[in-house]
Amino acid sequence: MTTKLKATLWGLAVLTVAAVGFYAYTQTATYAAGRHLAEAEAAFAQQDFEKAAYLYGTVALSGTDHARQGRSGLRSLLDDSRLSEQPAAAIAMLAEQTLRANARTGPMYPEGPLLALAWETIEARAQEDPVGAKRLLDAIAGVESDRERVVEKNEQLLERIVATAPDNVAAAAELAEILEVRGEFARCEQLLAPHADSLGSGEAARILGQIYAAQGRIEESYRLLRPYTHDRLQQYRALEQAYYRLYDDLWDATLEELQAGMASSAFYDAYERADEVDRRELVQRYINRRLEQNPALEASLEAVQEAAAIVPAAFDLALVMMHRAHNLSDPQERQAQLEAAEETFLAIQGFAADSDEYWLYLGQVYYWLGRQEEGRQIFDELLEAYDRSYDVLTGISGVLRALGAVSEARTLVEEAYAQATTDEQRRTAAHMRSVMFIDVEDEIVWLERADQSDTRIRASLHTARGHLALDKGQHDVAEKAFRQALKDFAELPESPSRLNSIGLVHLALYSLQGEREQLQQGIAHLDRALALMPTDSILLLNNLSALESAVVTGLVDDAIDLSLLKHSANFGLLEHLHADSASLEALRGAFLANEAAQKLLDYSEKAILLAPRTPPRTSALRIYDFLDNGEGLIAMADRAQRANLDLGDHRQIWADYLAGVGDESRLASARAVLQRHEAQLEAISVDTQPLTWSVAAGGWIDAQMRLAKVGEPIDPDRLVHVARKARAANDSSASLWNLVVALSLRANRDLAVSDASYAQLVRDYSRALDPETLLLLQMDRNPDFRSLALEHRDVQEMLTLMIERTERYSQRGGAWTWLLFQHGAPERADALAERLLARPAVQASHRLQAIFHDSSPELLIQRYFYALMSDDDEQAQALLAEARSRGLPVTEPTAL
Repeated sequence: MTTKLKATLWGLAVLTVAAVGFYAYTQTATYAAGRHLAEAEAAFAQQDFEKAAYLYGTVALSGTDHARQGRSGLRSLLDDSRLSEQPAAAIAMLAEQTLRANARTGPMYPEGPLLALAWETIEARAQEDPVGAKRLLDAIAGVESDRERVVEKNEQLLERIVATAPDNVAAAAELAEILEVRGEFARCEQLLAPHADSLGSGEAARILGQIYAAQGRIEESYRLLRPYTHDRLQQYRALEQAYYRLYDDLWDATLEELQAGMASSAFYDAYERADEVDRRELVQRYINRRLEQNPALEASLEAVQEAAAIVPAAFDLALVMMHRAHNLSDPQERQAQLEAAEETFLAIQGFAADSDEYWLYLGQVYYWLGRQEEGRQIFDELLEAYDRSYDVLTGISGVLRALGAVSEARTLVEEAYAQATTDEQRRTAAHMRSVMFIDVEDEIVWLERADQSDTRIRASLHTARGHLALDKGQHDVAEKAFRQALKDFAELPESPSRLNSIGLVHLALYSLQGEREQLQQGIAHLDRALALMPTDSILLLNNLSALESAVVTGLVDDAIDLSLLKHSANFGLLEHLHADSASLEALRGAFLANEAAQKLLDYSEKAILLAPRTPPRTSALRIYDFLDNGEGLIAMADRAQRANLDLGDHRQIWADYLAGVGDESRLASARAVLQRHEAQLEAISVDTQPLTWSVAAGGWIDAQMRLAKVGEPIDPDRLVHVARKARAANDSSASLWNLVVALSLRANRDLAVSDASYAQLVRDYSRALDPETLLLLQMDRNPDFRSLALEHRDVQEMLTLMIERTERYSQRGGAWTWLLFQHGAPERADALAERLLARPAVQASHRLQAIFHDSSPELLIQRYFYALMSDDDEQAQALLAEARSRGLPVTEPTAL
């Protein structure tokens, strides 16, 4: 190789190394920052403040030697006299970058002047450039201390954006999240529906998906909810499992800590002096206190609570899948969709697929899907496989209770209690049995068998004793017990069970005092409990009671003084607020406009699915009946017929009542209620508060009727007098019917004097049948008695009142009224029958009566009246035979 060639090659090598080095330098953060700095200065010179702010900010945050020059550049922009003339987006970029730099490197520019400039710009540009003003508001929101101002201005800007740029999906989505919190679902739909295909998997997709689900728009809901739930549901399950693992680990570790002698000497001194019960209480309090103070457990619980926001949407998606499956014609697609629904339900509950718990949950899901025989078969196989062991008995008992099969669950847990081999097992089974109580005295018996060192048990006992005192009219004793229960529950770590219990105590105080604050506290605690365990049917059913009170309170609050009545709000109060079809329709409209009403309906539907064997609570039936919702009542009747409802408790209650079992406590309760209403009639002025007085009178009349049915002597003349006064004070559906009932009782007294055979019927059947029903039944079967009764002034007035009622209400009436007209005003009977039989709600109500109240003699006779009105001779004969088998006084109806 020549010298010249070597020199050339060496030169090339040097150039290559230099090129590689230069390339490496250009990839460094320092080089990039320097280039950005130059570009920023050029943009500043061209008055492109937004680009300059972005680049200066990037340099300021670069961590290189140029960072100080970047911060200086940001200060130059902030101090420039032309800044206020710049677009809002440019000022927003400058604010964003300045605040980032302040947070990273320490204050480089005072926030006060920056916030002042920002607010001045936002106010000035809100109308002409709401997007830019919104961006600027977002930039300063994190450091602005006046949160209320930020929230108010944010909503104003969003409203301006969607008004001027309806295609702005992000603004529509953010505004919908704000409106959802206020329950403005119609507006949410209006905002989001045009963007349904562009919502992705964000919160706006959930909001619109749940709105569509509530409307029955299955396919649209499915397309929105499915992508939203997928990843979030997996995250929720993982966090939930992690929380329970951590809780168990910490409990075990704290117990080991105690056993290792790591607690204070004061603890061990107290432990040595204590007996067995007090020792368990000391240990439990110590562990509870340590768990409450554990930041990791608190953080884990907060993470679960935050992630649990997915569960309502996942629940709605599972329901949508079930409905969607029913609409699919292809059997394979239908099966696949049902399995997906099943999988989602299981994901909500959480289970270990290889454990026995898995089978418990699977059986539960089969109940949810309407496959109750399969679910029960799984439970029976588990019981057999484990020879009806204690653990399996209690496990299945808990699941059956959640499904609404309370009497079956009670039998299993009593079996577990009987075969328990340790005190701990017996105490645990006793506690389980206490929550499946038949009545409050039964609850107290089982709570007293549970672990008295457990704060939760003591608190529950105070609650139960408060209810017992309330039943006896001992209000001071009840309030003291309830407040002690609140103190005890407050000592326990936060959990769904604790929140639920506290909520129920507040509701008990609300029923005692009628104070809205107690109702609000109750709802708040129950909502928090349900947020932690959204698919717990017991929590859901408890929420129903609270929501019913909230909805009714909102409707009656300005009209009825609940605090004077010491009365909780219930649907019965609504009957005092209308007197004809027009006022009833207005009240229905107000009900539907109440934001809690839709929530109440949603919870009712979910409760039916989660606890399919629970006889529906009064709220669901009363809502549909109040709204005259035939479709809702028919759907409920269809579900009830398929569900094999657990009516064991209802039947036992009726059997005990008819046999006189428990009359002593029954009479004591009625007398206490009567005494309370007597005092109210004296204390409340009928002149200044006529509606409230009329409600108190209705309660007084009801208590009198309860006493009369079990043979307690009452004064029918005074009953009629009070009923007339109540109607004069407030002419309503309730006061009219109370007068009819009072008149029927007085007519029964007088007619029994005139007719010895009727006197015997009254003695024999007053407990089983209402006075107006017994009167009409005898009129229907005995022509002589019918003539006698129709001449009585009270029966004539009853007839007049019922004619007035049917004229006032175009859609109200019943088979009892029809039969009364049949005998006393035959020219009106056919028209009423035609009107009633044309209403699906009436037909569905009678189906539901046959299912839910198969042990009630009163409703059996009402169903018989309905069969007569329907000209359904076969059904009438079947009901007659059933009535005779129960010893009721029925014969073939007589010819008119």
